[in-house]
Amino acid sequence: MMTGEQACADTLSPAPLGDIRYLHTLGPSGTNLESAAHLWFRRRGLTSEGRVVLHTSLEEAMAGVPRTGEHALLACAVYPELHTLVFGNLRHCRMVDCFLWPTFEMVLAVAPGTGAEPRTVATHPAPAGLVAPTSERQLVTSNAQAAIDCADGKAEGCVTTVVAARAHGLRVVRSFGEVPMVYTVHHVAEPPREHGPDSVRERVPEAARHPGPDGAREHLPEAARDDRARGSAR
Repeated sequence: MMTGEQACADTLSPAPLGDIRYLHTLGPSGTNLESAAHLWFRRRGLTSEGRVVLHTSLEEAMAGVPRTGEHALLACAVYPELHTLVFGNLRHCRMVDCFLWPTFEMVLAVAPGTGAEPRTVATHPAPAGLVAPTSERQLVTSNAQAAIDCADGKAEGCVTTVVAARAHGLRVVRSFGEVPMVYTVHHVAEPPREHGPDSVRERVPEAARHPGPDGAREHLPEAARDDRARGSAR
């Protein structure tokens, strides 16, 4: 049985992956998602054509991504509220690809001259579990932003990528290694125009449209419904 939500999502035409020329993902530069976006274009032979666009958050990206069919979001399986991002945008966004690739080496880093056990640690919510219980977490929007905040003195330490730590002159005090990660590609496009008031309604099976007794959905086969109708007439 197809639900109303499935019928709504099904109005999107299949997304040719070859049409995607822009991947919108989490910035600033130095995030695992940025690296994965460039990898996706390389694997598809689109290194020179593909463009990676960085945003403060994927929610902010979704709000402004053009729905022309050339744009997609790149997320990852551990991104907070990914389920909300998916199910809250079914009419114009659908997952079309995924792949497994390790993150950069994840590290605990500190500014030069700071001890190995920082009292405050800037971290994105996803790897916040890597922060020691003795340190206070300061949540930020990305691993790269954590490194920036640490370098700016807003936190004594940060959980970040080794790439971002080096880029901002931080000292690595602990390595957690690379983390196998699933990345997801979400195509963004305007749904096709409906050709009439019943165009979506016709995609929902008859049994799903008619409520049964007490407001329950009718799931009986056609023959069973006819038999029940005859019984009611008697």
